[in-house]
Amino acid sequence: MENLTEDWINIQTSPGVFSDESAASIQLSDGREVSLFVDNALVRDNGGKKQLKVWRVRTDQGTRKKRVLLPFETFETGSRWIEVPA
Repeated sequence: MENLTEDWINIQTSPGVFSDESAASIQLSDGREVSLFVDNALVRDNGGKKQLKVWRVRTDQGTRKKRVLLPFETFETGSRWIEVPA
């Protein structure tokens, strides 16, 4: 099994249904966008950009992608696994 490393990825957010959550959208490495609800405790502001705490499985510098495990499933794929730009 591959090692998981804590990482942060850029997201866009809007208010969620509850005060302790946000609706988030993530740009995938293939250009598609996925969305999910996230716990605000897993979101940080980094110089005006929102970031979500994830677990990185690997980074492929050749394709400039990183495969990460999200804390929750996306609505579009029903999966917690995505690839985002490295």
